[in-house]
Amino acid sequence: MKRVSGWVASAAAGLLAVPAMAGEDVDAKLAEMQELVQGLQQKVEAQDEQIEHQGKLLQDAQRVVRADEQGSLSGLATFLDSIEIDGAAIASYNINMNNGDNDASVNTGSPNNPGANSGQSGLFLPYHQDDNTFQVDQIWFGLGKPATEESRGGFRFDLFYGAMASFYGTGIFDDNGDDSSRRASRDSTSDYAIDQAYVEYIAPIADINLRMGKFATPLGAESNRQWENFNITHGIVDQMQPVNHIGLIGTVPIGDMVELGAGIVDSGGSSISAPDDTYEKSYLATAKFGNDRGNVRGTFVYGSEPSITLGNSIGDQVGLADVTAFFNPSDNLSLWANYDYLFNEGTGYYANGIALAGRLGIQDFGVAVRGEFVREHADGSGNTLLTTSVDNESDIWTLTGTLDYALTEHLTVKTEVVWDRVDGNTSSSDCCEFGSGPGNYKDKDQYVWLIAAQYVF
Repeated sequence: MKRVSGWVASAAAGLLAVPAMAGEDVDAKLAEMQELVQGLQQKVEAQDEQIEHQGKLLQDAQRVVRADEQGSLSGLATFLDSIEIDGAAIASYNINMNNGDNDASVNTGSPNNPGANSGQSGLFLPYHQDDNTFQVDQIWFGLGKPATEESRGGFRFDLFYGAMASFYGTGIFDDNGDDSSRRASRDSTSDYAIDQAYVEYIAPIADINLRMGKFATPLGAESNRQWENFNITHGIVDQMQPVNHIGLIGTVPIGDMVELGAGIVDSGGSSISAPDDTYEKSYLATAKFGNDRGNVRGTFVYGSEPSITLGNSIGDQVGLADVTAFFNPSDNLSLWANYDYLFNEGTGYYANGIALAGRLGIQDFGVAVRGEFVREHADGSGNTLLTTSVDNESDIWTLTGTLDYALTEHLTVKTEVVWDRVDGNTSSSDCCEFGSGPGNYKDKDQYVWLIAAQYVF
């Protein structure tokens, strides 16, 4: 029994010794694994630190890129915000109540044919010349960046297509030349004109505004931008005035109520898009007193103008004195007056003209009236600008009534009646300025009815 017990005891001791030896190996392995894990953890921590550092560098780079992009976008946005875009689409229909038939033959000497509304001189209703006609008055597109004290450089560009552009493309209507080509040119779908194209700068000294290029004339009360006027048509006093000038003009504000200006231009009497007429220049001076509620402007232009020498030699000195007054006593009532004195020193021609106009708005409706009187004195050869075949002088009367209604915020319809009368031109076999049926000019009066639709943006 003692042997058995000893053997059992020895075996038990051996079995107990094996786990003890195994425990020592496991501890060693665990220690080794712990060292390995610690090493890996240190490497991971080092990589994390490196990734974090690189992430910070990337964020700094992104901030720089975003700042540059934001700066570029901000500069572009600022420039785009400063750009002004405007314009209009205007179409009309008119009929001359004097004319008894609608002979389709092209004969500019026949008053019911192309140009009939314009009388013998071609300057009455010049942008609505053709009787019983639908037409595109203007498709206008303008853009520009005005010069300001914050951004002293600027520009302006205005391009338009339509009957007015066609009129300036063919020149003043007359009885001579190839009538077929004149008619084709006036009806061409490619007729367009540049009203303004100039660069602008406001000098830091006295805020002097300088414009060089083609700019709208400061003379007159009616605008080439037809939708800005009370009426569909332009008046006869407007035909005494230049349309725009090519040259340099500077204006300077004096306080809030005074503006003075002076300029040197290629021509003071040129039509739209006209090149330099002579080697000489014309000069203009202008002064404005008042604000948007009411103001008076006086302008004088003087120089060599062969375009209105009335058949005499180039080099005649022509002058035009113009005074306009605008008064807006309320948001619904607007009034203006315009006086012109035109003279030619070389020929003795001169003319005085005055126009008065007003518009009263009642909600979406408006009613406007324009009345005019012009007295022309012929030159030594009996030549005149606005009328034809006068002995010594003629008197011109016009009266225009217009109703307008705003269909939408941007779309307006207008209807208008125009009465023109000329007294004094009796030396021609066709005694008078206006047509009275086909083939003759036998009437001192004419009546024209028009309707127009305009969309302004």
